[in-house]
Amino acid sequence: MNCQSIVAFNGTNLNILGGGLTGNEVEAIALYNGILFAGGGPNNTKSYIASYNAPLAINELSNLKKELIVYPNPTSNRFKILLPTENAEIFILNSLGQTILSNKSYQKETEISIEESGIYFIHVSTKDKIWNEKIMVEKNCR
Repeated sequence: MNCQSIVAFNGTNLNILGGGLTGNEVEAIALYNGILFAGGGPNNTKSYIASYNAPLAINELSNLKKELIVYPNPTSNRFKILLPTENAEIFILNSLGQTILSNKSYQKETEISIEESGIYFIHVSTKDKIWNEKIMVEKNCR
């Protein structure tokens, strides 16, 4: 695979992204079947490809609209989750990755209460898709 460069296109303008160590920049990225591939190298005849099979911050590069809404964030203990669909499973994990709450929701809006301050991770799954979000619970928050 010969890599030329990474660019960003917003529908009007093309932005050539730069940076990295000279001759060893990441020149191309692609998400395929849940695996992130990155390629680059010192020149087009000596390129490298690396793959990362790890959880990514976004589910799809092509769909950046917000589908899962959590508010208020931060919160003192109660917050609402606006789900992208009905019939979803909700898991709340603490900063150690331990599930502290699991709930099945059959409505698009649900309310959750967490008593301990901290950062929590919200994992929502349906038969078709998975969404992730985080929330900060601060007891002194209004």
